[in-house]
Formats: sequence, structure tokens, C-alpha cells
Amino acid sequence: MPAPRDANMPLSFAQERLWVLDQLVVDRSAYHVSNLTRLQGPLRPDLLARSVRQVVRRHETLRTTFVEQDGQPVQIIHPDLACAWTFQDFRHLPQEEREQHARQWAVAELRQPFDLTTGPLLRVSLLQLAAQEYVLIFTMHHIISDGWSIGILKEEVSALYAAFLHDRPDPLPELPIQYADFASWQRAWLQDAVLEDHLAYWKRKLTGFSPLLELPTDFPRVPRQEMHGKRLYFSLPEELSQAIRNLSQQQSVTTFVTMLAALNVLFFRYTGQTDILIGVPASSRNHNLLKKLIGIFVNTLVLRSDLSGDPPFLQLLHQVHETSTGALAHQDVPFEQVVEMMQPARELANSPLFQVMFAFQNAPRSGLSLPDVEAGFFLRERETTVFDMTLLMWDVDQALQGAVEYDASLFRDDTISRMLAHFQVLLQAIVTTPNVAISRLPLLTSPQREERLSQATVTRVTHPAQTVLDLFVAQARRAPRAIAGISPTDTITYARLDAQANQLARQLRKHGAGPDVLVGLCVNRSCQMLVGLLGILKAGSAYVPLDPDYPQARLSFMVEDSGLSILVTGGNNAADLFPDYAGSLIDLDADWPRIAAESSADLPLALAADNVAYLIYTSGSTGRPKGVMASHRGLSNYVQAACRQFDLQPTDRMLQFASLSFDTAAEEIYPILATGGTIILRTDAMMASARTFLEQCATWKITILDLPTAYWHELVAQLETDPIPLPDHLRLVIIGGESANRERVASWQRAVGDDVRLYNTYGPTEATIVTTWQPLVAADAARPIIPIG
Repeated sequence: MPAPRDANMPLSFAQERLWVLDQLVVDRSAYHVSNLTRLQGPLRPDLLARSVRQVVRRHETLRTTFVEQDGQPVQIIHPDLACAWTFQDFRHLPQEEREQHARQWAVAELRQPFDLTTGPLLRVSLLQLAAQEYVLIFTMHHIISDGWSIGILKEEVSALYAAFLHDRPDPLPELPIQYADFASWQRAWLQDAVLEDHLAYWKRKLTGFSPLLELPTDFPRVPRQEMHGKRLYFSLPEELSQAIRNLSQQQSVTTFVTMLAALNVLFFRYTGQTDILIGVPASSRNHNLLKKLIGIFVNTLVLRSDLSGDPPFLQLLHQVHETSTGALAHQDVPFEQVVEMMQPARELANSPLFQVMFAFQNAPRSGLSLPDVEAGFFLRERETTVFDMTLLMWDVDQALQGAVEYDASLFRDDTISRMLAHFQVLLQAIVTTPNVAISRLPLLTSPQREERLSQATVTRVTHPAQTVLDLFVAQARRAPRAIAGISPTDTITYARLDAQANQLARQLRKHGAGPDVLVGLCVNRSCQMLVGLLGILKAGSAYVPLDPDYPQARLSFMVEDSGLSILVTGGNNAADLFPDYAGSLIDLDADWPRIAAESSADLPLALAADNVAYLIYTSGSTGRPKGVMASHRGLSNYVQAACRQFDLQPTDRMLQFASLSFDTAAEEIYPILATGGTIILRTDAMMASARTFLEQCATWKITILDLPTAYWHELVAQLETDPIPLPDHLRLVIIGGESANRERVASWQRAVGDDVRLYNTYGPTEATIVTTWQPLVAADAARPIIPIG
């Protein structure tokens, strides 16, 4: 029923949202709808312009502007409002430049903002490239149009042009209703019980949703979405396209549902997230009277998929089918009201509820059909985008074709190309083995996997066959007076450390120490600890660190489980910690006079690369301590790699932070001793606060910190609330032990930048300290998972 025109008309819900967005967004051209067509033949520009004018007279939306009255937007329908028609002749340009100028014109036309208050909101440009070659550009604001409307516009222009060319009258039947009638009806119908029923459905579906699809980006997400878009076209092979159609038919679902389910799998594999929301446009032209109207009817549906439990693809496929069927049954509730109901955190950096749109086009894709004129596509770069990514697909002829529109401020071109290649491999795997769990569906072909593996194994580094002892002794010979270790109560040179380690080694040999014999070491953090470590290694044995702060029961278990026959202690009460120990006990305090009587000369030693260097107890997967051995080969391999990677120098001063019972302590100690640097042994007192910690590091002129990620998180949080200058000499911070928090990485980059290098490391104890490392830069703060190398 047509609504009365005696007052200004209300906006539809979709129009109201676009009216608001037009005032908020930086790039208003993101909400422009455009279409480019190449025309070849004896075109009559005058008749084309006349046909467009007639379509404008026919559709009120093309004569509508929008203003605010009493705080509310209203639409004003003008009896006569001509569209902006431009004719531009490029034939004076060199032929090879004409197409480029046409593309530049098209980009400028798309980016030129509309004024919603004055209109017109339709612009038409006709560019002449040759005697019988043109480019026709339609540009409309989304507030009066959608993708379906472009098809209607071209269809009606075609019919009118053909009639006018042959001197026939307007052949189009009068429209029984206009868009404003729909807007008034929608406002009246969608309220009370009807609205409540729809909203209740969406609330059930979206409660507890994950607010952000954390696709790994190439560039950090800026605080305000820039909407700088690009578009990449692709086509699936015909054989694969038909296999997708066949699978869809076999499972009684549409091709759209199969492609959407596959897209969910792709994002699951890229992000690890199992709660994925993807936006889908619905034409929402559910009545025949609406199918011939130009206007914005399209509504956005949010389809949520649950990929937890690693389901087989077919199971996910039917879940997506059920979800899409339910969503279509409730498509009349405007997306704007769903957003308002769910109240997601409003971020100008990304769109609410979802960041990826998938459109399987079913709008009429009719092109212009003008007598004696051939119409074809004229492609140009997409300059704007509303979402992080939009996947558009068409079922055309034999092949499924598509395009990806993406935010170029987030993704590089090669990243999108790689993602599309992964998607094609994934689709091939799906049609071949649809019952496989989604985590096992490949993203790489077999040759690609083999190539990646070969690339990962060819970059081998051959280290000299030296143990950490060889590296340390070389430094002791090079600079004997250099300081090897500093504690609050003692300072030890390389010469003294080497000599005392030799003396301890000789004493240990008298108690049965030798290759692969385990020797316990239970000392406080001190220079004495360094003597104990090197003395045990110089005796040819492997040390088992026993933290004196551990409970007695745990210490007793470790001693018994490892079968220790020799135990080195110092600075603590061994009788209290090991009351039942019956093996050889060497106290570095009480027994030092006897140890000091030994020769300080080097011992003859022939360690094999596979001899054990240390045994460290981890918590174990069951909670019971588990002993893990590290060989001299593994330890030397790590130490030499770290010296090279971190460019360690004799001037470096490393804070020894970790308990000796963690292999991080080996990460702190041996690379420094191998390069002639100084180990600074931290105190408990400096841990009183972040400020105290950093001030003490500054006093000691620390150049390298190796910190547990958890403590680094606390330090960065403190830097945010109480800015504290970092030590002047600090050049490198290494973190590891657990996942780094994105917000903390971002905070660090804001506060420190690249002035101090930050490395994220990872490695199980079984792999000897560290297996991967990654320098963290500002862009990494935008990644869903902070890289470890």
C-alpha cells in the first residue's frame, strides 16, 4: 500500500545506518556503489542520457535527498532532480594512454563524496576512447542502492534505449510502489512481537561471540579504519568447480553453504579460533513488488560457526546449512538492530560483530544490452573497502569465479594471493576427502610441503667441535683479568674462575666423577655457583641443579630418582635439606681449604659430543618431576648459535635471573662465558618492585636481560602506569617461557620502540634451551599470536 506523501518520509533501517556511517567514516566513498561497462559499437550518447533520465523519473530513490529534522533523519523526494551526467572525450590522447586515463577517471569518480542533503546521489559518466568505444560509469550512494539495484538500472536503461532508438514509447510498466513505501511499511511492521521474535533468535545465536577474527595481518591495525581497499580476481578450475557443485548436491546443500563452510575452515586454520563469525548479505526482497525497485534492501546476516572439537568437514557443512537456513528465516530484522542489541565494544579500527564478508552473488547480473553495441567488463582497482576482507563469488558458466576485496592497510598483495592458493588446495581436499577432520585438511599440495621442508633443512650451520668448556677456557686465556661474574659479595675473574673450577674438578674426580656421572649442585646464586657448574663439567660429569628453595620432598625425590652419588653444596644447610643423603658430599664452604690445595692446572679431558652436560627436572605432564638430559653437543650448538644471533661481545653484561633448576639459567650463563662477557647475579632485594629492579640493572650497567615472559608482562604493565627509564646500557631483552601478550608487546613498542631489541624465544627443555627465536617489531603487536620464530 503506497504511503501518503503529505510529509517527509522516514528512512528505512538500512538507510538510517548508512546516514549515520556517512557522518562517522573517514573515507565516505567506502559506501559508494559503482559499475563500469565497456561499450563497443555505434552508441547514441544522447539516447543513453535520455534513458538514464527516464529511469530517474521512474524511481523516487534516484530523486531523494536526506536531511535532519528535529534530531531525526528524513528523506525528501524531489519531483525533479536530474542525475549528474558527464561526457568526456579522450580521443585527443595517444591511444596507449586512453585506458589509463579512463581508469584514473573511474577511481576519482568513485572517491568523489556525495552530499546526502543536496544530491543528486546518482552520477553517470560516459568516457569516449575511440570512434565506437566507450566506458560507462554508474556511481550511486549505497543509501539509495545495492548490488541488485545496479542490475535493475542497467536492465531498464537497456529497455528504454532500445525503445527510443526505434522511436517507440517507454515500454516499462508503472511501478505500483516506491522505496519510500517500503520504508514506511518496514517501520510499521517490524515492531513489538514481530521484532521481539527476530531479536530473540539473534540473541540466542550470538550470545558469547568472539568479537574479533584475528587473522594474521602484515601491518598493525590502526586506531581508525582507513578503508583503503584493493581487489584481486581469481577463478577456480572447472573440474574443481564441478566437484564442489556435486558435493553440494549430494549433501542437499547449496554451493553457497559449501563455500562458506570451507571459508570457515580456512580461517580456523589461519587463526586457531573455533568461534568464527562471517557476515553474509541477504537481498531481503521477499515480495515480488520489491524485486523491481532501486533502493537499499540488502541486509547483513551474521553467521556463526562452531568449529570446536575438530569436526569432520561434512559435520561442519550441515551445521553451516542449519545456521544459514535459520538466519534466512530471520533476515528481516535489520543488522543495525542486532548490533544495538548485542552491544559489542565499538571500535573505529574494525567493523562490529564480524570483519569478513562472504557474498555468493545471486543478484541479477544482467549487463547492458543495447542494439548493435557490445557490452563488456571494464576493470579497475578497488579503492575502498568496509571490512578487513570480502570474498565475492559467482557461479559463472563452467567455473566458479570470484574476487577478494581486502584492506590494503592490513594485508599485502602477496599475502592475499597466498591465502587464495591455500583456499584452492583446501577446497580440493574437501571434495576429495570430505569426512576428514578439519585440522587434517591440507593447505599445501604435496610438492609444496616437500619444498617447504627442504627449505627448512638446507640452512644448516656447522659449528666447530668445541664444548662450552673449550669456549670458556679460550676466553680465560684471552683475557684472564676480565670479570666473569659479579655478586653482591664477590667478584670473580676469568682466571680465578678457571683455576677454582679446575681445583673442584680434581676433588670431584677423587670421589668418582667422570663422563656421564651425575653430580648434584645445590648452591645459592653466587660466584660460588659458577665455580660449581664449571668444576663439575671440567670433571667430565653432568650436573643436576637442586634449588635450595625447593621443598625437601622434591629435592629428595630428585636425588633418589637421578641416583646421585656425589652432591656439591654451599651457602646452605645441607644436613637440613638432605638429611638422608648417603653419598659423597662436598661443601664448597666447609671443604674449600681441602679443594684449594688441589692443582689449578687444566685436567686432561676428552669429552664426547654425546656425553651428558646436565640433567634438569621439569614438572612433567603428570605433575611428577621428570628428568631431561642435555648433551654437550646440544648445549654447544645452542651457545654458539646464540653468540652469533645476539652478537654477544666481551663488553656485554647479562643479568643471571633464572633459578639454576631451569634451563634458562644455561641460556644466561654459557653464551656470556663463551664470549668473555660478565654475568651479574641478581639479588632477591632487587625484585621488590619494577622500579627497584630497573634501577639496580642501571647501576650494574646491564646490557642484556633474559626474562620470563610472565615477569616481562609485569614490567611492561608497570612501565605503562609509572614510566621508568630503562637502563642506559640495555640493548637486548630476551623473553620466553609462555605466550607473549599482544597488548604488552604493543605497549613495549610504544614505550621503547626499536631502541632496545626484543626477542621472543621458545623451546622445550628436551630440545636444549631454545629451538626458535623471533625479533619482535611493532607490526607483531597486530598479530593474533605473537610469533616465536
